[in-house]
Amino acid sequence: MNSIVQRSCTVIRNTKMQVRYRSMCRMIVTPPRVRISTAEKVGHLVALTAGILAIPAWVLVHLGDYKKK
Repeated sequence: MNSIVQRSCTVIRNTKMQVRYRSMCRMIVTPPRVRISTAEKVGHLVALTAGILAIPAWVLVHLGDYKKK
């Protein structure tokens, strides 16, 4: 009985994985509907980089304050 349950779980899991894979493969690659300008891409890159590096930079600048405490 236990082997039947394990086998059925394996079959169901494999079926779900196949369905998920097939649904991902239905992408249609076409040119973009709205073109994003290079300036906007650069602006977003700068904003993202500044957002990621802001906190570590602030901590490094104030490292002396942390050591004093």
